[in-house]
Amino acid sequence: MTFSRRTFLRTATMAGAAMGGAALFTHGTNFGTNSRAIMGSSEQAASIGSSALDMINSTGVEPYRQVGLAGGGRFMSVDFSDGSDSAVLRYSLADGTVQDVHAHPSTHGRDDMPLGQYSEPLYVPESAEAVELVEAAPAARAHLHVFEPAAEEAAAVAEAGLTPYANQLSPDQARQLAEMSSQGIEMSSSIMDAIGQPGPINPLPPLGNNANVIDGLTVVSRAGWGANEGATTWGPSYAPAQCITVHHAAMSVAGVRDYAASVRGIHSYHAVTQGWGDIGYHLLIDPNGVVYQGRATGFANQAVFQPGSLLSKPQVVNGGHVFNANTGNIGICLLGHLDQTAPSQAMVNSLVRVLGHLCRGLKLDPRGSVRYTNGARSAMKPVITGHRDWADFAGNTSCPGGLAYPLLPGIRSRV
Repeated sequence: MTFSRRTFLRTATMAGAAMGGAALFTHGTNFGTNSRAIMGSSEQAASIGSSALDMINSTGVEPYRQVGLAGGGRFMSVDFSDGSDSAVLRYSLADGTVQDVHAHPSTHGRDDMPLGQYSEPLYVPESAEAVELVEAAPAARAHLHVFEPAAEEAAAVAEAGLTPYANQLSPDQARQLAEMSSQGIEMSSSIMDAIGQPGPINPLPPLGNNANVIDGLTVVSRAGWGANEGATTWGPSYAPAQCITVHHAAMSVAGVRDYAASVRGIHSYHAVTQGWGDIGYHLLIDPNGVVYQGRATGFANQAVFQPGSLLSKPQVVNGGHVFNANTGNIGICLLGHLDQTAPSQAMVNSLVRVLGHLCRGLKLDPRGSVRYTNGARSAMKPVITGHRDWADFAGNTSCPGGLAYPLLPGIRSRV
């Protein structure tokens, strides 16, 4: 049985509970406190609404129980704390069909912590109305993460406590980011134009909302996208820059109105849910080509590098984007699920220009290779890698997506 979002919102929570088919699931570390959605059985749809505390199930969605989904910007995750290594999420779509998404423990992570128990963010089809965790160990649990609710569900989502993560942008910040998105598309109409233009990758944000990187590259600062610095507990450490790795977020941003909300969602998933204390990527690029600062460097308005090192030997703040291979490795995340949707031209153009600034500033050959070293481990790697190129360090992954990874040779040749 599938659930329409209208039914999902309309069905009374207490009535569902009385019928034995509804309970509230929450994961207190998803997007701040009390991030929750309604869980229903296959026989009974559930709704978003207020609920007594004794209805809250903090352990997530158990296997073989269908769950109605709220719409909007969202992704799923699977908790593999039981030690299992695979699961399947089965989505029920609006047209009556189903779609399976396979989950495995993430190969992202800090080098100084054990690899986490969670999957990477998991794709939710835009038309998905319900989900069931199938082919999973009995103790595995799935969690829903909503970073931007559907407009028609916003009030109900807020009433239920399933609210967008962290600091909402002010109207002025939102307007400024929207203007930057439009200008970013106009200023990079083709890859060759993007390569040929000097200066910053983005139209300059207003003072206070921009962060310097290197070689004239300026991006949206953490303050500019609304980072919750109260959740940022991972202090910086630095290492000489060695190489650059391209990722995708592995979550759909189709229909998302505020891409900064996606960045806030990823920050929360890394910093709080997975316990890293910060976002693992150094930079993130949205489909409009706007570039955002990721990992905190310890200095306001300086991204990626330790400021005092830029004129001699640039020191990269160590991130958490390739387990066992983070030292001196700059991680760039493309927002979207690039196994499902090809990267936009504006996104590719911005990536080309970001890579150009980094390679020039670091004196790296974008078409060359380096001997990458992290502690006792060492291997020859391309200067510009995809996450999947690190299988010998971190394990297998499809990242940065089957529709982005084949573009890397052409991107290297154009940097």
